[in-house]
Amino acid sequence: MALAVLPRVLIEVYLSSLRALGEARKLAVVQIGLAALVLASIMALFPFVGVNSVGYGLLFSELLVALLIFRSLRKVLKGGETGRHRVTQRSPEAA
Repeated sequence: MALAVLPRVLIEVYLSSLRALGEARKLAVVQIGLAALVLASIMALFPFVGVNSVGYGLLFSELLVALLIFRSLRKVLKGGETGRHRVTQRSPEAA
């Protein structure tokens, strides 16, 4: 479970950027998909590794989601291709 924190950082940065951009549908898809993937992987692994399946399932699921969102995360972090205009602060003299 401790190793699952590393891909979780990428997921959280992506989810935060989706919140900031107002992309509620994508946010819901990623969160619901991650939850479903974690539950399915735990159920699949439980007969073989017992309670350790929770850690393995979490690690596997978060690595997979991090890989799936990586390209979109790079675009967001670059600041381009978000489809939004950048907001800049206006100087008081311009008014």
